[in-house]
Amino acid sequence: MGAQVALKKPLCIESHIVYKIDRIVGEKTETLYSCAQFKKVSFSKFLYEKLDLIEGRLRKVEMILPESMRRSDLVLQFEDSSQPADDQASVAVSAIQILSDKIVLTSEALQTEALEKAVLQWSLKKQFKNVDHLYLETLVDFMATSYGAKGYRSLISEAWNTSFADQSFLERRQLMRAISQQMVLSYDAEISAVQNLQKLLQHVAPQSAWELSFGQELARRGYLNKEALAQLRLDLIVDVSGTDEAKKIATQLVQLSREGLKKKIAIKTSAGLLLLPSLLPLPNSSDVFSSYHLVFSDSHTAINARTLNHYTENSERLVFVDVDSDISTASFRSLLTRGVPEFLANNRQLNFVQIHLPSYKLKSAELKGLSDYFAFVKQQESFSAEKKVLGWQQSEWNKDLQAFKPIAYFDVIQYFRIN
Repeated sequence: MGAQVALKKPLCIESHIVYKIDRIVGEKTETLYSCAQFKKVSFSKFLYEKLDLIEGRLRKVEMILPESMRRSDLVLQFEDSSQPADDQASVAVSAIQILSDKIVLTSEALQTEALEKAVLQWSLKKQFKNVDHLYLETLVDFMATSYGAKGYRSLISEAWNTSFADQSFLERRQLMRAISQQMVLSYDAEISAVQNLQKLLQHVAPQSAWELSFGQELARRGYLNKEALAQLRLDLIVDVSGTDEAKKIATQLVQLSREGLKKKIAIKTSAGLLLLPSLLPLPNSSDVFSSYHLVFSDSHTAINARTLNHYTENSERLVFVDVDSDISTASFRSLLTRGVPEFLANNRQLNFVQIHLPSYKLKSAELKGLSDYFAFVKQQESFSAEKKVLGWQQSEWNKDLQAFKPIAYFDVIQYFRIN
């Protein structure tokens, strides 16, 4: 049957982009060429069955690519493995390699938008020299929206497309054409992806609603300009630079922050202070004020006068959370959406001490000998002198926070919980 079909119609692909398609199975290679090559090939059941699907997918790309980018020299190379495809989307994306002369992929890519985006990226990359990958990915996502593709590759791309969607239908049609004409001409390899996108907008839509909206959408995702950075006041700094357990938290916080933030939050890692969700580097933490400073440390870490003095000028409330108190079961979503009190209330298994830093500054000289605040709140009778300094007579249970609040003359220790 296969031989008969092959005799009636030569196996070839109608495409202005693809030169040939290879399918590698073990040591065997099955091939077909573009119909413009007039080359006869052996019959391939796989390529015959997938041909209409591949042509349809490529046709979407050809319709939106400027004619100058239809190079007719792309090779698609299918290399299927025995890997189970439980999550087809993630398998397809990870199984695509974009090389200078070809795209290597698996058949699972045909079930997602990964093929079109890979071909767009390959075609655009041919037009640029030393192109910034974020700039390229933003343009790929932008062009892919013309056939309904979703799933942005970066926060910058998300901001670009979200702001574009706010424009009227006629404006979007005009801007799409203008972008395709200017995206290569206006590119400057010496500046960042965001600066290049802003430069591109200035060429095609100077002082437009899109330009203003793009800046606003970037700011919502943590990409701030110099003026905004100079006036930045954070709601929260999360210090995950201490123990190995604390460092594992950073990955969760970054992922959760991409879902959207209403607060200005930064994480302090070994790489410095990074604004979420963009991971934009900030000045040293001593120069940035935060309402809360949350430090993940183990209960054996010395919390002494020297430690506390690092935070007194740039934070109002300092919370030490003991990572030894079953931090692996903690839920961090509430930390980013509702704040520190909600996080502490929702994770009752965590031991913590919260210090009010302005109050601490008033009594710091008298408390300089106190080197273990976890031990202090756990065994208050052993620290009668320090307890007297604070005027701490008793503690009451706070149902909302699920923690104890000292009843004292000086509000140095606001809340604590020791399981």
